[in-house]
Amino acid sequence: MTAEDHKQRWLFTSDQIRSAPSIRESFTYDHEQSARKFSAKFIADIGQSLRHRASILAINCAKVFLHRYFMSECVDLQDKQQHKVIAITCLFVACKSEECLRPLKEFVWAWNFLEFDSKSRDGVFGRFSGEDPNRKPWEIDENCDLFKDCCGWILTQEERLLCTLQFDFTVDYPHSSIPRCVRFFERVKREKETRSLLIGSEGADNFSEFGNTIIGTAQAMVNDTMSTVACIQYAAWMIAAACTCLSLRMQGFKVQSVDKWRKLWNEECGAEQDVRMRGCGLGKDEFEGLCDLILDMYESTQRENASNVKAVDKPKSPAAGAAPAMDNPTAECGGCCQATVAPLKNASAPPVRGAPPPAAPPAAAADAACGAARKPAMPPGAAERLEQGEAVEVAGSGPRPHVVQRRGKVYECSCSVWRGVDDVPERRTCRHLMAVRGLRAETGRVGEEGVRRSDDTLRRLLSAQP
Repeated sequence: MTAEDHKQRWLFTSDQIRSAPSIRESFTYDHEQSARKFSAKFIADIGQSLRHRASILAINCAKVFLHRYFMSECVDLQDKQQHKVIAITCLFVACKSEECLRPLKEFVWAWNFLEFDSKSRDGVFGRFSGEDPNRKPWEIDENCDLFKDCCGWILTQEERLLCTLQFDFTVDYPHSSIPRCVRFFERVKREKETRSLLIGSEGADNFSEFGNTIIGTAQAMVNDTMSTVACIQYAAWMIAAACTCLSLRMQGFKVQSVDKWRKLWNEECGAEQDVRMRGCGLGKDEFEGLCDLILDMYESTQRENASNVKAVDKPKSPAAGAAPAMDNPTAECGGCCQATVAPLKNASAPPVRGAPPPAAPPAAAADAACGAARKPAMPPGAAERLEQGEAVEVAGSGPRPHVVQRRGKVYECSCSVWRGVDDVPERRTCRHLMAVRGLRAETGRVGEEGVRRSDDTLRRLLSAQP
């Protein structure tokens, strides 16, 4: 099989996607897309919940395997349990193919952890009742019947997945094409654009700070796009070009019109020595359709997040004699909706890199609520990115404002939500950072998964209130 044949083997047209096996079994297209999104999200959750976390590469590979499986097999879209087994199996196989090996027991434990009830201290598969101090409550005994049953489901599904994939684990990732796309758009920028994506002449590691920001934003956007059918509908290089182009639009970087730079793109691809890019002609309608698909993904996510925040922020009846800020900490955000941003000269010490986030105290739940509005009113001309070493104060519900600052690649905040996000400091965010930098800038920096983890942390802290 030639390289060209392999590229086309796992790429499907829009009509083929709309006539997937599950859709032919009387399910609607929206229902099938919802099942894909649920399963892709579960893959990311499992990957982040493993005792030894799966790599981003393995998680993206698992999402591609998932979409390929949906295009080949009929899945009961009403059976959530089946969706979870398929998602876990795709990640289990992807960790093998991407040399990110994890034992099977960690996948079972991660599944039990995601459905673990902290109040009853019990999970869907029970809890560990032994005396081993190194075992968590959700890490159930390997000899129990439920553990063996769960392993049997995954191993049985693995056989089906391998037969569906025909042992073809090759995945072409868009990430490697992003630097090439950034260099290309530097050549086709408008004359009035004063910012530069490169430093000096073209080379391997000559991107400016602004260029590295664009690369990071595009890579986060690619990670989110892998949850959609775009990864089986469009070639990897086209996804890279679309995400890079949208990242430049977010920063207001001026490039020539699509009709002008598309001709240069097609000429360069015709003479390209790399077989992955040779003959990769760019069609205007196809490219704009991909950009619309990515933008629709973020718009639907914003609508879902807004509905989730409204459900969490439902007002409670005030207690007699209670302070107004504590009656309903999320209502009007204690003044945070009218946040004022002021420069700060002396910033607090940065968090220790690699250290786990400190546990939020019970009293911090009120501080965590001071970000219910995703886009508070900001002064005109507020910048979307902090400069190196810059820090600002954002008024919250408490007497002291929250400190938002940048230290190297870390954008940090002193609020309880930022400290409580279970991720490395570089990929944490909160509502105060979104207020200062903007939702688009933060979503581009940490991705859709990072924004969702921040929302989950907020809801977790709010639910812990008495």
